[in-house]
Amino acid sequence: MTAAFCGGWRPLREGITYYETAGPDDGSPVVLVHGFSVPAFVWNRTAPALVQAGLRVLRYDLYGRGASAKPLGAYDLTRFVNQLWDLVAWWEPDRPVALVGYSMGGPIVAGAAVARPERVRRVALIAPVVEGVALGLAMRLLALPVLGPWLMRTVARPRMEAGVRADFRGPADEEYVRRYMAQWHDPGFARALAASIRSGMLGDFRALFAALGRTGLPVAALWGQDDTLVPARQLDTLRARIPRLQARTVPGVGHLVHYERAAEVNPWLAAWLQGAAG
Repeated sequence: MTAAFCGGWRPLREGITYYETAGPDDGSPVVLVHGFSVPAFVWNRTAPALVQAGLRVLRYDLYGRGASAKPLGAYDLTRFVNQLWDLVAWWEPDRPVALVGYSMGGPIVAGAAVARPERVRRVALIAPVVEGVALGLAMRLLALPVLGPWLMRTVARPRMEAGVRADFRGPADEEYVRRYMAQWHDPGFARALAASIRSGMLGDFRALFAALGRTGLPVAALWGQDDTLVPARQLDTLRARIPRLQARTVPGVGHLVHYERAAEVNPWLAAWLQGAAG
């Protein structure tokens, strides 16, 4: 089976959303939700393997990122959950879907599942933001109205490039870095990042994950043991809130666990999404 993705833009209630989809029409549907600033290409080493496993896959750029719209207003959980379900209502209106969330995408898929558990088959979390990301003074300044976006464009831009390189434990993928930095040509990107911090999207989501646990949905979590952005100790916090959580850690890798260890992670993730992994 080929894993050729078909891309396009879908008009939703708050603007167009760029998406890519692939896989057989009768394959179990899976939605991949990326994190804070790297858009859907963060799944480049994941999505094709899921299609090869027979799954029907949708990945998309969150509002404010990549090729999707960058509307004004709060970049909060409600906006991102609405975007997800608006897109799924068009793509897969009838069958329950599996949700996979990476980093900030973890709270987004948790919020989506809590809002509409009857539309969700199972959930996979990859290094999700549970307790929050430690924000130093510089990051708190970036969240300020007016000043924050300006700082994002001027001061933070080179630091963000260094940060995205630091996510790699091994040599950075230069094409990945190039595509990431290309987003900075759109001032809406910096504004969206600042608004996301201000809206608490890197904050404390423990109550949300407890609510996810109460839905009774099957949930799995994956972490790189050397993750310094969202430390693997947050897995213990997640376990305390989701009974029967299926968890796995991968040694010797950090926040990009699914990208740098794709050959190891993809079979596990595909099996979980197909209901074959416990």
